[in-house]
Amino acid sequence: MVVFFAVVLSLVGVVHWYLWRRLVRDVSAPGSAWRWIGTTLLVLLPLAVVASRTGDAIEAPFALRQALAWPGYLWLATLLYLLMALLVGELARPLVLRLLARRDAAGRGPGPDGADTAAATNVDVDTAADVDGGTPGAEPAEEERREHAAPARARQLS
Repeated sequence: MVVFFAVVLSLVGVVHWYLWRRLVRDVSAPGSAWRWIGTTLLVLLPLAVVASRTGDAIEAPFALRQALAWPGYLWLATLLYLLMALLVGELARPLVLRLLARRDAAGRGPGPDGADTAAATNVDVDTAADVDGGTPGAEPAEEERREHAAPARARQLS
């Protein structure tokens, strides 16, 4: 019985760590209020689940069990839905990264100012130098920028 509880608590801990990593750490700045709030919630909410199960096991008064059960079981249901949504997103992630790498390699990625240069001008990047006569030495610099931008963008998204 002790081994079962150890496995269940470990599984709950790993799932909450994964949720914290994806929903808090990856989207908030270190030391920000949002990170602090998210971390606090993802520490306290699993404790609510454990408290609700413990209240049932020790046959606590009904009012106490009811007060513990609402947040505990509500969080457990939310946890399962969040986990499923994040796992589906993890399956789609390599496809999105491949699509972004192809777009950046084709020169249709965002420019230095963040605007999508090819979409904003409706001009193919490869033929733009031919239209204005080209600038000697401009193409290799553009190719070098593309080569360095694709891996940096892929690292940024992962």
